[in-house]
Amino acid sequence: MMPLTLRRSVAQSLSRFVASSLLLPMPSTTMSLTCEQHLQCGKALFNFAWTLIEKADRTDDETELMINASHASWMHWSKVGKPVNFARSEWQLARVYAVAGRAEPALHHAGRCLGLCRDHDLGGFDLAYAYEALARAEKLAGRPDEVRRYVKLADETAGTIPDAEDRKHVEEDLKGLRRDEGRGTRSEKNGRDR
Repeated sequence: MMPLTLRRSVAQSLSRFVASSLLLPMPSTTMSLTCEQHLQCGKALFNFAWTLIEKADRTDDETELMINASHASWMHWSKVGKPVNFARSEWQLARVYAVAGRAEPALHHAGRCLGLCRDHDLGGFDLAYAYEALARAEKLAGRPDEVRRYVKLADETAGTIPDAEDRKHVEEDLKGLRRDEGRGTRSEKNGRDR
């Protein structure tokens, strides 16, 4: 047990620290970035996270960096994006958690992605990827019936995508999912052209 005089000294120091802290200005809860700065940060962080998603020999620290970059991208898009950007940000969060082997947050963000697609009538490409994210997260969670259900929905939705290149990206990621690969192919629509 700490001697009484030492306890008093620590208590007095702590009291002075708390009292002096009350005089400090409170940190701001807003950021003073322009819309363009939010846009550029959102894009750059999304693409940076992709470089780590695609990295074959990613370290544990890089995995954490990948997750944090994706969350930071989401935050910037939340300031200036449109529903399609929000859905794609949630999709990327689902993907980074899936490749990190974390089923619960992957399921959470995949579900948010699907909800955004439904709430804002985002069909085709984005809806197919919402189902792909759910299939990937369900696979990680060990629920093969749900994996088959979401892969089927993703396949059906991919068939409605008018652009052949977009459809090909979805089909490639679904093939990779079926082969139990944790990484997918970068789509221009998921990356630089957000």
